[in-house]
Amino acid sequence: MFCAAINGLWLLPLILPAMVVFWLGIVALVSVAGGWRRLAREFPAFHRPEGLDLRGRSLHINPLTNYNGCMRVTLSSAGIYLEPVWLFRFCHPPVLIPWEKAAPMQSGRALWITRYFVPIEAAGKSMRLDLPKAAEEWVGRYVKDHP
Repeated sequence: MFCAAINGLWLLPLILPAMVVFWLGIVALVSVAGGWRRLAREFPAFHRPEGLDLRGRSLHINPLTNYNGCMRVTLSSAGIYLEPVWLFRFCHPPVLIPWEKAAPMQSGRALWITRYFVPIEAAGKSMRLDLPKAAEEWVGRYVKDHP
């Protein structure tokens, strides 16, 4: 029994690198399949603008991609800056979406919870960015009502 355990120890140094490579592959696949790569090509961000900085926000990219609680969002006069937390940054460069791509802030109820979000149409994708109600003033400054 002891010899069998010792014989398997050589696998331990391979497990962590294999897990890292697997994770990076999954994150890269989500970037391509979910549309982030296209979004980053069309709306690259070269620096984080000054503005209202919100962490732990969620972004839903239709039809299947959800970045739940892992987005850093900055609302500024330049647009909506989006950057995933470090764990999801591989193949997810920051983006700066112009305000013209966003609709006015909306709300919806799920059971007893009211959620606030900004619909975004960009890079051929429909998105929903969840924001706190306190961001409504910032969004209202830059988003014009759609007809």
